[in-house]
This record gives sequence, C-alpha cells and structure tokens, in this order.
Amino acid sequence: MYKDAKKVYAERWRHEFTSFLTCRKTEMANGGMMFLLIMSSDEARPNQLQGSCFQMLEESWIQLVEQGTLQSWQLETFNIPWHFPTLMELESAINGVSDLRIQQIRAMHTYVGDTYWKQWSNDPDELARRLTNFYRSIVSNVIEKHVGPMNCELIFTRFNDLLEKNLRSRSTWDPYWIYPWDHHAMVEITKEQ
Repeated sequence: MYKDAKKVYAERWRHEFTSFLTCRKTEMANGGMMFLLIMSSDEARPNQLQGSCFQMLEESWIQLVEQGTLQSWQLETFNIPWHFPTLMELESAINGVSDLRIQQIRAMHTYVGDTYWKQWSNDPDELARRLTNFYRSIVSNVIEKHVGPMNCELIFTRFNDLLEKNLRSRSTWDPYWIYPWDHHAMVEITKEQ
C-alpha cells in the first residue's frame, strides 16, 4: 500500500507542478527567467521521513490507539499526501511544459538541523518543546480536522513526551533525525523566445 500511495502522490504532484509551471509561463515575458527553490528528495535517501523524529508523530497516534483514546480507523484513514520530488522528477516535469527550458538545476542542502536546531542540543526538554511546536505548526490543522481539537492536543502532548524521552537518551547529535527536510532543488528556468 505504501508504494501505491507514493505513486499516487507523485502523479498528483506532477499534475499540480505542471499546472503551476503552465500558469507561470503565461505570465513570463519571452526570454524571461524564473527561479525556484523546492523541497526535494535526496535520491540517496528515498524514504526521507523514515528514521526521523517525524516518525514519533505516528508513534504518538499508535500509542493513543493502543490505550483506547483514539480509534484505529482514525489512524488508518489519516494521511498527509506529501511528495518531495527528485531532481529527475523535476527535470521531467519542467521539460514536459512547452517553451520552458532548464538553465540550471542543482541539489542544495540547507543543514537546518545544524544551523538552527543545534542551539538546543544540550537541553532535550526545550528542543522537544520547540520541535513539537514546529511540527504542530505544519500539520495540526489537518490532524485537528480529522480527530478533533482535544484528540489533536493529546497527539501533540504524547509526541512531545516521546521526543523528550528520545532526546534524553541520544548520545550523538543527528541533524537529519531532527529535521529531515534539508534537501532542496534550486532551479533556473527560462521561457524561450
């Protein structure tokens, strides 16, 4: 099922990205240039979110289902359809839009785990609180719509507890575990004259 969902997300991403490019193309002057910075997948790490603290959000749900607070269907029917394209997928989508040409495309690592999150590496409770708030800002509206505000709060409280416990037991700093979205694609596209 995971591979099927991933394929559907990739197809949907391609459709939406191609639509975006087609709309932007009509706004561009001939010879004009567009610059994009896009969260992308590192081909060396195809399962980007696996092995990161984001998995603890799922573990929070699982524990709440196991204790009877949430129903199993609430976990089984929840999904965040994220797709981070590879450079090859980006190239293929851009090349599929007439009159647009890639001038440059390259991978870029932001190392946010080291440049931002590391300042709290010696304070696991503070780091857990900040990570919980960060992930809450990204997905809480979707989770709340699915399970309601009280259950959403329970999920994030459990998530924070799991993060604290894990961070206290870690002996090494792993920026990828903290923030798995460090891979981006920088793209320069021109509209042919």
